[in-house]
Amino acid sequence: MKRPSDETEVPIIDVAKVMKDNSNNVKFFADMLSRLDLNPHMENIGKAVAKGDAVAYEQYAHAIKGNVAWVAAQRLHVIAKRIMTAFPDFPAMVSAYPNLVEAVIEYKHHSVKVQLQMGGKIKGKKSSNFLVASPFRIEHCIEDDYYYCLAKNQSGKYLRK
Repeated sequence: MKRPSDETEVPIIDVAKVMKDNSNNVKFFADMLSRLDLNPHMENIGKAVAKGDAVAYEQYAHAIKGNVAWVAAQRLHVIAKRIMTAFPDFPAMVSAYPNLVEAVIEYKHHSVKVQLQMGGKIKGKKSSNFLVASPFRIEHCIEDDYYYCLAKNQSGKYLRK
């Protein structure tokens, strides 16, 4: 089996794998996707990166790696593992940070699509956001399916007019 040369060759979510691992239980998988909340981990990683705290960064990357394994979010898993492997080399860890942010955005976007394809309903807010690195955060508006990079108390609703 050929190993991927980088994380972009790895699927965002390996639906076939997780369905096989869960006896093709569509409802269970859709429920797992809807419950996985990466926001607290990303907010803590953003704080760790801003503070230069390699230990906290590695710990939260490890938490993400474990959480996303349940839904076969392969790309996120690979990037989180790369961050962990780079520990304690903080500059090397930080070099993977943009890839991590991008992979979380891709995961959030793709998981909504997968849930809808499985006949699920998207519960909760019409947008979600998470801290990227103080003072910035990414906001995804489900209504228009755009992502916004916002600072401090800025609101994406003003950009959507």
